[in-house]
Amino acid sequence: METKQEVNKISFTELKRGDRFLVETLLGQTIDSYDITITGKRKAGLLVSVRKVFGKEVEEFTAMMPGGFVMITGNLTPYIKIATEKEQSCLFFRNIKDTKTKEKICSSMRTTPIQKIALFKTVKQ
Repeated sequence: METKQEVNKISFTELKRGDRFLVETLLGQTIDSYDITITGKRKAGLLVSVRKVFGKEVEEFTAMMPGGFVMITGNLTPYIKIATEKEQSCLFFRNIKDTKTKEKICSSMRTTPIQKIALFKTVKQ
C-alpha cells in the first residue's frame, strides 16, 4: 500500500530505487503533471522513468535527473523544491529517451516552475 504526503522539498539522498513522487508545474493556466519513479542512482543524480500528463496528452520517457534547477542562481542542486516568489525552482532532465523505443527524444529539458510535490511511500502491512 502507498501513502501520499505533500512536501515542500525532496533531497535526492533520501530517495532510493523504486521510490515515486508526483510533481505539478504551472505556467499561466497550464498545469503539467510529472509522475516520476526512481530506476537508479548515480553520483551525478537519479535515473528516472517519467509519465508526463499535460491536458489530455500523455508522454512517457526515461532520463537522467541531475537535480532541481533554480532559475535565480542557475545552479543545479541535489534536491527539488517548490518555487517561491524569490526562486523559480524547476525540474531538469538530461538524456531523454522514449520509454518504448529507447530512441533519444532530446538532450535536455527544463520544466516550468514547480507548484506542488507529493511523495509516495510504500507502507508495509
